Amino acid sequence: MLIATIATDSRLGALRLSDGRRFAALAARRDLERGGPAPASDEFTVLVHDGLGYGESASLRSATLSALLPGAPAPGAPALDQLRLPPPDLVASLDDFRDPLAERDPAKYGGVFLAGIAPVGHTDLVVIVQSRADEAVALDADPRLRLISWSGVVLALLGLAFAAASAARRRHRRMADER
Repeated sequence: MLIATIATDSRLGALRLSDGRRFAALAARRDLERGGPAPASDEFTVLVHDGLGYGESASLRSATLSALLPGAPAPGAPALDQLRLPPPDLVASLDDFRDPLAERDPAKYGGVFLAGIAPVGHTDLVVIVQSRADEAVALDADPRLRLISWSGVVLALLGLAFAAASAARRRHRRMADER
């Protein structure tokens, strides 16, 4: 049996999980506390998050996260099976995810996020990668806006070319009629 502890922080050791556009978090299902009541099955402790300082705590309640956890490996399975990737159907996406640190820093973590969530092997850990919904949708909308604006420019140029050709044709007819 191997037991390890991790202090909550914005990094996983020296590894920063987030970049400027995406926030990544690592959460663990809450465990029993000595002498305390059993936690609900949908309670998670956020271990790694960009907004956490060393030793700060944050919690998250999510039935979606709980449903993704594959449970313990089969009895008699090799110990390394615990860290093997679970099947792909145990990955979820949410289009209305709320960051657990939104109350602490609403400007950075408030609002709606798109999130991809996956369990870490057959453990009680889950990884959450989230992007602001409005920024993610803007990436889709931007090419469409460019296409519409360039189409408008092309149509305007075609209209001008047609008008110039019509004017030249009329001028040519007038000159032919005058002869």
